Amino acid sequence: MVISAIKKAEEDNSLIVRLYNIVDRTVEGYIEMYKELKRVMETNLNEEPKKELPMELNSKVPLTVKGFEIKTIKLSF
Repeated sequence: MVISAIKKAEEDNSLIVRLYNIVDRTVEGYIEMYKELKRVMETNLNEEPKKELPMELNSKVPLTVKGFEIKTIKLSF
């Protein structure tokens, strides 16, 4: 899994992180921020919300990404 983009969200001051799984199998990982997160959403490529994602302690967000899948994550602080 690689980060293919990091940018400011179009609609607000959130951070958009786009991930891409470069292998043909499902992989697991996480995003860990050093600033406290208020909300984490999975969005489509147009940054429209799909679903809220759970957070662990210390602003750690577990992720599961299928083979060759692109995921867009919106991080709100």
